[in-house]
Amino acid sequence: MSGKRAVLIYSDSSHVSASRTVEILRRLGYSEFTLYAFERENWNWTGFTKEIEMVSLGKVRSRRYLQRLPRIFAAANLVKRLESRREQPADLVYSSMQDCGLIGARLCRRETKFVYEIVDLRNTLESRSLLSKLVRLLDKRIATRANALVFTAEGFLLRYYEPLCPGTSRKAIIIEPRLPSDWETGSRPGQRSPRLPIRVAYVGLVRYADRWAPLIEAVGKRSDRFEFHIHGVGQDVELIKELARKYENVYYHGGFSSDQRREIYENIDLSCAVYDNTITNVRLAIPNKLFESLYFGVPLLVAADTSLAERVQAIGSGFVVDPRKPGFAEEFLDSITPEALSNASGIAIAQPIRDLLLNLDESSDRLNHILTAGCA
Repeated sequence: MSGKRAVLIYSDSSHVSASRTVEILRRLGYSEFTLYAFERENWNWTGFTKEIEMVSLGKVRSRRYLQRLPRIFAAANLVKRLESRREQPADLVYSSMQDCGLIGARLCRRETKFVYEIVDLRNTLESRSLLSKLVRLLDKRIATRANALVFTAEGFLLRYYEPLCPGTSRKAIIIEPRLPSDWETGSRPGQRSPRLPIRVAYVGLVRYADRWAPLIEAVGKRSDRFEFHIHGVGQDVELIKELARKYENVYYHGGFSSDQRREIYENIDLSCAVYDNTITNVRLAIPNKLFESLYFGVPLLVAADTSLAERVQAIGSGFVVDPRKPGFAEEFLDSITPEALSNASGIAIAQPIRDLLLNLDESSDRLNHILTAGCA
């Protein structure tokens, strides 16, 4: 018999937390891993290690929830069929997000440990629709079945899951999307001293573009003082390409690899993370852009009334705007100065690096405590 075996089920093979999960589980004695993942339009199907068996669940597009359900059930049947042929059954199943949580919950036998990771909320707290009621029911069933729940933001636990399923906190751990531990050996840049034109950039999955497109429009009309650079792919990329064609100081650079991240951040003065703050998930989430911007000393521009804005304001490493307010982009750009950006950069780069990195040992110890305590 080989060592302990874990099955990972992810919404896409390049999900940033998949490799982190493997490293945490290695510390708990797991040595064999099978990763089941969908192939999505924004990501390439690539293996991140030869030691992990990767199995495609087929291509899937972002679409309405009910339209995806047949694909989810088909994938669940495929995983269950493939796993039934295994000589060694899974000792632990780790699923990320609700689609994969449904598959994982169906796969688990009574004695199989089940860990459910919540990186986004599909539901909105305010909705009372029949679909929202279905989503809440599924969330509750998956959370009840799970032996442990991993949250990437504390707000997901306190504002949604604890009221939905009282007692969830007893089997929950918070693992924010902090930077890989090997970043500690890298060199951090010094405090920025921006000059005109100020280089604003969006780095990452291109979504919620209707909320930050006014910033691009306002930058485009101020070519003597600003540039706007977009690095990434996503569902809103066509809108971005159209704006890049419209303005000579707006540049769309396409997708990028993790190896290019440092170069990108070293050539920008302000990182834009102005998401749609009318969405519950956005208001509660803590994206990894916070930790990237602090590491590289780049001020962060964020949307008001969000957990991210609270963190940025508490640290003093960025600026807050309200995309719901008409004229917010013009008002911000006409008031920002290179001196204010330099001050925010100095505060960001002064943050201790240990506060920005994921502590794998601490995370694995906390997860192991929950799994061995049998409190589920």
